Amino acid sequence: MALRDSFEIGPLKTREDPPQARARQRANTILRAAAEFLRTHAVNELTTTLIAEEASIPVSSVYRYFPTVDLIVDELYLQVTEQIDAKLFEVLLDTETHTDWRTRLGAVMDVVREYFNLHPYYRKLLQAILIRTGGLALDIAKQDSITLHLAEYWGAGGDNFKGGDPMITAQITMQVFLSVESILVSQAAEEMADSYFEALKLNLESYLANFLSD
Repeated sequence: MALRDSFEIGPLKTREDPPQARARQRANTILRAAAEFLRTHAVNELTTTLIAEEASIPVSSVYRYFPTVDLIVDELYLQVTEQIDAKLFEVLLDTETHTDWRTRLGAVMDVVREYFNLHPYYRKLLQAILIRTGGLALDIAKQDSITLHLAEYWGAGGDNFKGGDPMITAQITMQVFLSVESILVSQAAEEMADSYFEALKLNLESYLANFLSD
């Protein structure tokens, strides 16, 4: 499936969303063109001129909405992470389909694994962000929201939680979970991604088994 058919652009995150529908469409066109370019090229090859060519629009239009390539990379990254976060919450809240915590953990892993395997631009965006920020992701607030959800759910007795502090357990779980992304972009070859996800799942299962039960 082509990225332009599957990649959904929501309201802008790095600037105020244009009020006019035509302006919003132009911003979306720019972002889709940049994402399409990144399917087969590195982030450091991305330029406003190439984006304009990909989108079949003047370079001046790109500058109007995104004065720098870094802003385009940031916007794409935040758009993607919002999609991932929405899917993660969908899995976490669906306790009827994923009736036990081990199944739910596997489903959560599959969400992120899917983005790494099916959307090659995500790995490249994440790598660029981690390099530029020295390892600090841009979506700290979203990470905190997932951590808070887990802490509240476990604090209320979800997954038969016992024997620990729900917030500390949730924080450690999120940090371990996020570590796989750093490993995959900085150390592991792409073909090793599935092996790293399996190792991460085993480690998280082992840790969470100290506090959760079926």
